[in-house]
Amino acid sequence: MNRFLAIGECMIEMSVAGDGLYRMGFAGDTFNTAWYLRRLLPPGVEVAYLSAVGDDAPSRRMEGFMRDAGLVPELAVREGGAVGLYMISLKDGERSFSYWRANSAARSLADDLDALGLAGRFHAVVNSSEAGLRKPAPEMFERALEAGGVLTDEALFVDDERRNVEAAAALGIVAHRFTGHEALAAFPGSATRGPGPL
Repeated sequence: MNRFLAIGECMIEMSVAGDGLYRMGFAGDTFNTAWYLRRLLPPGVEVAYLSAVGDDAPSRRMEGFMRDAGLVPELAVREGGAVGLYMISLKDGERSFSYWRANSAARSLADDLDALGLAGRFHAVVNSSEAGLRKPAPEMFERALEAGGVLTDEALFVDDERRNVEAAAALGIVAHRFTGHEALAAFPGSATRGPGPL
């Protein structure tokens, strides 16, 4: 059986539902990729998601959501841990994000890669919680480029936030704004280098 494994942090997502209310869901860059791939790939391809969660009710609900979506959750459970949370705010049609991840079980995910024997499968791992940086800080991209031993014109960056894609493109990195499964199916032909249509 062919298998795709996504590794990262899935978080509780609070999005505006109207009338001052928020809708709770589960999302995150790597999780979203796995979710869309499950819909695009044939049933014979297994799509799994590796992360760390807590032993609380939201963590169990997240695991159920993954299974219901047809994903195979491979989750390290941290006693007393929790999952991260972010809230989406809208202003002039653009989204901004506020994060609460201090107690996120996935913050130590890089340690799990060693324990699971996966660390040797990657040339480099750059973890934003360990770096103390996050996108769109140019230093985050520079750290990833340095760790990977690649130049800006040899790298590819995919994200769903315009500001992150613009920041990568400003450094000369090939950047693609993820907008849905149609664009994913056309990828990488729709990637652009530097300033251009995002």
